[in-house]
Amino acid sequence: PAVFDFYRPPDAGPGPLPVVTLVHGGGFFVGARTMRPVLWLTEQLTRRGFAVLACDYPLVRAGVTLEDQVDAITEAVAVPRRHASRLGVDPRRHAVVGFSAGATIAVLAAERAADGDVSRVVAVFGLYDFLSLEGPLTREFRRRLLGDVGDARARGASPLTSGGPRVPVTLLHGESDGLVPCEQSRRFADRRQALGLPVEL
Repeated sequence: PAVFDFYRPPDAGPGPLPVVTLVHGGGFFVGARTMRPVLWLTEQLTRRGFAVLACDYPLVRAGVTLEDQVDAITEAVAVPRRHASRLGVDPRRHAVVGFSAGATIAVLAAERAADGDVSRVVAVFGLYDFLSLEGPLTREFRRRLLGDVGDARARGASPLTSGGPRVPVTLLHGESDGLVPCEQSRRFADRRQALGLPVEL
């Protein structure tokens, strides 16, 4: 199930306010909505008049895979539309922002979401091609994350394969990132452009 904290600007009127759903990072295995980067960005956004949903998702462990994480965030991104009046938000101005693993999950959830649930995605140093992973722990990582180490499963689960959601996507990535290569975002941007999907890198 979706678990989140909801924040409104302290001096906001009745709204409706633009809303941002934040999806934390942590390599799919750790992390929480109370991480310092999430709390810092929540403060910056509410100061500027945005409402914020800071979300948790189930962390990968026995019986939990990427599919469960995407399910949880897909449920979360529906909240602003389903409860717009009660929350005082405008679901037509709803951005989903994810960091690292959260960026991957945000892209996949926005692709799966119902029409009108998400208006934009901002993905920060995400992983978009599971097939390109290399190193001695790759097989174990893919087995735990995807439930399968095969190339077909890795390809099918990768946002790069489908191109991601139809809404605009902004990709942010540092060229000196030593954990997730910037090439992940470059290739994903190229894929979206080839499919005629809106993207900014």
